[in-house]
Amino acid sequence: MVRRMPTRCRRASAHHEVCFRHSALCPLSRNSRHATRAGHGYVGGCVPVRGGIVLSVERLNCIREINAGDFVAVTQAGVITKDLQEAVEKRGLFLPPDPASRGESFIGGNIATNAGGPRCLKYGVTRDYVLGLEVVLADGTVVRVGGRTHKNKTGFDFARLFTGSEGLLGVVTEATLKLIPLPPYRAVLAWVSARCATPCARCKVSSPPASCRARRNWRTNSRSRRRIGAPRTSGCAVVARI
Repeated sequence: MVRRMPTRCRRASAHHEVCFRHSALCPLSRNSRHATRAGHGYVGGCVPVRGGIVLSVERLNCIREINAGDFVAVTQAGVITKDLQEAVEKRGLFLPPDPASRGESFIGGNIATNAGGPRCLKYGVTRDYVLGLEVVLADGTVVRVGGRTHKNKTGFDFARLFTGSEGLLGVVTEATLKLIPLPPYRAVLAWVSARCATPCARCKVSSPPASCRARRNWRTNSRSRRRIGAPRTSGCAVVARI
């Protein structure tokens, strides 16, 4: 197994071109290519079980632009999700998709797997925030699909096609993402008793919660008790973020 870590898109393109010439195309062949992001996927999709060549995008880690005027961020595929979210929130903007491993996962991996996270209940998944992509195809050709306009209804939506394709169609090296205004307030509601959580969870609200989880063993920690004055409670709970 050989590992490659390109620092530019053209180097990833050259790597793909060499592989194409030597017929390293099929993901199931002995000399296959595997584009790996941060390697934190629980399903093991980035593990080269048959050997081959591993292409890492961890050096493509530059946030190229955060534009508060048109609510757009341009970032390379190796940027960590949490770092990008914190950077846009400093500008009063918001990138909702929050996979469980957002502190380690890459933007490129989120796009390849169409990651969602708990907030997808209200805000949607990664595909809903991809405006444009820079992609390296199997033969090394670099293509740009989509754009940076929020409304683009002409022609095929190739950006959404590449999102969630698990690298089968190409390797994402750069992404143009849609941002939304940062919510001014956030709150967490928890129903500790399963008996009272059921009717509360069915209540009609003006808008859906950002996330909703059922937890078997839940307790309020000391920080929460000090901050909001919550009593010491534990047990089954439904936790909703609004």
